Amino acid sequence: MLKVNQLSKHFGGLKAVNDVSFEVRAGEIVGLIGPNGAGKTTVFNLISRFLAPTSGQIEFDGHHLFKYRASQVVHLGLVRTFQNIGLFPYMSVLDNLLLGQHRDFHAGIFSIALNLPKARREEALRTDEALKLLGSLGLATLQSSLVSSLPYGTQKLIEIARALMAKPKMLLLDEPVAGMTSFEKERIRKLIQKISADGQLSILLIDHDMSFVMELCDRVIVLSFGQIIAEGAPEEIQKNPAVIEAYLGEEAAVVET
Repeated sequence: MLKVNQLSKHFGGLKAVNDVSFEVRAGEIVGLIGPNGAGKTTVFNLISRFLAPTSGQIEFDGHHLFKYRASQVVHLGLVRTFQNIGLFPYMSVLDNLLLGQHRDFHAGIFSIALNLPKARREEALRTDEALKLLGSLGLATLQSSLVSSLPYGTQKLIEIARALMAKPKMLLLDEPVAGMTSFEKERIRKLIQKISADGQLSILLIDHDMSFVMELCDRVIVLSFGQIIAEGAPEEIQKNPAVIEAYLGEEAAVVET
């Protein structure tokens, strides 16, 4: 589904990402981890086209991504969330979800302004889809609630739900459980597993909560100073000396060994 090949991004003399290559298969949940400053967010920004690469290639579902702008990749089925919640706080949950389908709304501005039949039909269709999604996630009772009135963890769920409204083939999740309680983290974990299994949806995620990543992901990729230092199943990564050293320092790695 996703092929990253010899990807690099340099900011002057700083090699934020340096010759990184990896793949994500259809239906796979992959964690991208590493210490602060390892280059994880830069990789996400390159994949989602917020940054132009210094060199390398990215292919998504057969498309060479560097031919597309950031505003266009969603049409290919590549959808991203951000670490900071990007919902509209003084709009309802339902209206926030409907924004996730803006690219599929074909009625023109005059049809909408005049409330013509085509606009009404499209709005009814999109609303029905949003309500079904909220129901499947156990959030149906919140459809009319203002986002600003909801707990942080619930807002994170709604942000993922809005991303799902775009009918992605792959989700990029940037720290989906940052700042959450244990209960909220478990709720997000179950949601990610469910949406991946139900739709054969590929997921690439960044998170600093190692227990969450190791329990959720099929495979884990570890970055340090812009380069991949390890890749494999969660149980392999947890025992990898290079990973332990990157996170805890050389002395801790020696003791662990």
